[in-house]
Amino acid sequence: MRITEASEREVEAFVWNAEDRQFFLDRLRRRGPKGGQVFLAIEDGRAVGYVYLRLQTAEEFKLRLFLTRAPLLERLRVREGRRLNGIGRLLVAMAEATAWERRRRRIALGVVETRPEPIPFYERLGYAEWRFGTIRTHGYGRPSAIERCRVFVKKLTPPTA
Repeated sequence: MRITEASEREVEAFVWNAEDRQFFLDRLRRRGPKGGQVFLAIEDGRAVGYVYLRLQTAEEFKLRLFLTRAPLLERLRVREGRRLNGIGRLLVAMAEATAWERRRRRIALGVVETRPEPIPFYERLGYAEWRFGTIRTHGYGRPSAIERCRVFVKKLTPPTA
């Protein structure tokens, strides 16, 4: 298995969820590589996971205020049947290493309150919930859909070899 940065063409070919695919293509086309990067986990010629590392300033006021310049992890997904095999951990590690290379020293992510299942995974990776409460976000493609998210932050350290 390999983790690689994805081009638009690779996103179109490998990202299995249509909403995620549209989200990634929108981000790559409108914001370019300085805005963020998509990472794919490829195994036997097929994607088994992906994540978006948002490098651009957050849209949410509380994130801009308390986490200036902190990149965000968005839409981490691992295929059913391939979960609990370290793929998500490798994708997050690649995103964190990339953030570190870009001189970012913290990284954050949001977990929708109504879907808390991934929280133990992120806590095992060293993410801790911040003390500023939840934030309101707009669901992508559904501007009227407001979601409340819990925010988790990690202080980055240099990647290990």
